[in-house]
Amino acid sequence: MYRSILCLVALNEECRKVLNQAQAMATALQADLHLLHVVEYVPLTGTEDAMLTAPISISDELEERSRQHMQKLATEYSVPEDKTRVICGDLVNELNAMIDDHAIDLVVVGNHRRKGLSAVFDHAEDTVLHRCSCDLLAVHLG
Repeated sequence: MYRSILCLVALNEECRKVLNQAQAMATALQADLHLLHVVEYVPLTGTEDAMLTAPISISDELEERSRQHMQKLATEYSVPEDKTRVICGDLVNELNAMIDDHAIDLVVVGNHRRKGLSAVFDHAEDTVLHRCSCDLLAVHLG
């Protein structure tokens, strides 16, 4: 059924629950497991530049930290380096590009229950749910 599974990794404390589900699915189905983390663009309006003592690229720094974290996760979950990707860009565009490039059948993503005002704001998993170009498994994170 599914031959290529992509786990969309948020680099937080709960990512292992999502990774465990993705790995279990990949193992049970003898499918390839891919990992993706997207560092979304951090816009600078110009006023932030005045507050910085030395010019730094926030996106580059976030991307480097994300790469280091993903390397650890890839090693821990035995995912080959060529199936692990950290990209700086728009979440949905990069996700759908990876789906096309690697013939992904299933995307595994974490999902939080939201109440009150937090339910009003746009969240990554909601965007992925509505714009993902293949099947999606949402892992409940509590």
